[in-house]
Amino acid sequence: MNIRKHLKGQLLFAFASMVIGVIALVIFILLALNGTVRGNIFVYTGTVAIGFLLGGILLVVDYFITSRNPSRKKRIEKQMELNNEERKIFLRTKSGNEAFGFSLWLVMGLWGLSTLVNTSLNTIFPFLLGFMFLSYLVSMVVNTQKY
Repeated sequence: MNIRKHLKGQLLFAFASMVIGVIALVIFILLALNGTVRGNIFVYTGTVAIGFLLGGILLVVDYFITSRNPSRKKRIEKQMELNNEERKIFLRTKSGNEAFGFSLWLVMGLWGLSTLVNTSLNTIFPFLLGFMFLSYLVSMVVNTQKY
C-alpha cells in the first residue's frame, strides 16, 4: 500500500468518525430538548459524540500535517513496511485466533454462570469486553516471546 492510499483511507475514516459523532450529537441534543437529561443513554450519547467528533477532527488535522511534510510521509512508509513483515502478520493472526478462542469459552462460561446465578449478562458485559481485549494483549506478548 502506498502512502497516498493510506492517507486517503485515514481521511475517509476521519469523516466516518465525524458522521457518527454528529449523529450522536443530534441524539444528545434531542434527548436534552426532550428533558431526558438523566440516565445512561444521555451520558453515552454525549460521550460518543465528543469522542468521535474530537477523534475525527484530530485525524483530519493529522492528515493535513502529514500530507504537507515529506519526512513524516517517509516515516509512515517505513512503518507500513515494518508492519507488513511476515513475522508480524503471523503474530497478529495467531494472537487474534487465540484471543477469539479464549473469548468464546469465556462468553459460554459467563452465559452459563448468569443462568445459574439468575443475573443478566448486561451486568457482566463491560468486564467481558475488558477480558477480551486483555486476552488479545496477553496472547500477543506471549507469542512475541515464543516466536
